[in-house]
Amino acid sequence: SVCFVGKKVFPNRDKECAFCVLERQIVRQLRAEAGALDSPGKVIRSLPLFAEHFRWGRQEDAHEFLRYVIDACHTACLRIRKRLPVATANGDCGPEEGRGQGGCMVMRETFGGALLSQVKCLVCKGESNKTDEIMDLSLDLLGTSSVGDALTCFFKPEVLEGANKYSCERCKKLTSARKQMFILKAPKVLVIQLKRFDGIHGGKINRNIEFKEGLVLSDFMYDKNQV
Repeated sequence: SVCFVGKKVFPNRDKECAFCVLERQIVRQLRAEAGALDSPGKVIRSLPLFAEHFRWGRQEDAHEFLRYVIDACHTACLRIRKRLPVATANGDCGPEEGRGQGGCMVMRETFGGALLSQVKCLVCKGESNKTDEIMDLSLDLLGTSSVGDALTCFFKPEVLEGANKYSCERCKKLTSARKQMFILKAPKVLVIQLKRFDGIHGGKINRNIEFKEGLVLSDFMYDKNQV
C-alpha cells in the first residue's frame, strides 16, 4: 500500500504523499455507487499538494494539472526512495537502477516515452538524429477530424528544400532533406493533448474529434518490430 509506505517513511511530514491522496480518491470512487460524484472540496483541499499556484474559483488547464499530478507523484517516489534501506529500495524499483540514480521511476515508466527527430539528406543519405523524452503528445487539430488523422499529420515527413534547405555536414553544402518524427519508445500509457485553438489568436475548435477504442502506433515507430 502506498499509504503504508508514506506513513512509514514520512511520519512527521508537513505535506501528505501525493500517492496517498490519489489512492484514497481511487478507493472512494471504487466503493461509491454507480454514477455517484465525489465532493469537489476534497479535490480543492489537495490542490496545493500538486500545483501550489492553482487557486479555487479560477479557470485552470486540465492538461497542465495532469502534468503537475504526475510530477508530484514522481517527486514522492524520489522522497520515498531516499528514506528506504538500499535493499528495499532496490527491490521496489529494480536493482539495475541503484540507489541515488534518480529514485523510483514508476511514473516515468508508466507515462514516459521517447521521440526521435530525424533529418536525412536526400543526396548522401546521411542522417542526423535527436532523441527527446516525452510524457505526452500535443496534437494540432487543424484540418483533421480524428485523433488518428492528427497523429498522421504529426508524424508526416517534411521535405526541406528551396529556402529551407538542410546544411549537410557530410556534403558540406545546403541540400534537400527529409525531416520526420518517429516514436523511439512508446509509453505504456500515452497521454494526448488536443490543441483546441485555431492558431495563436484564433477561436476554440468546438467540432467533434473522433477516436477509436484502440490506437495503433506501429506505423509511427522507428523500430517497426517494437511492440
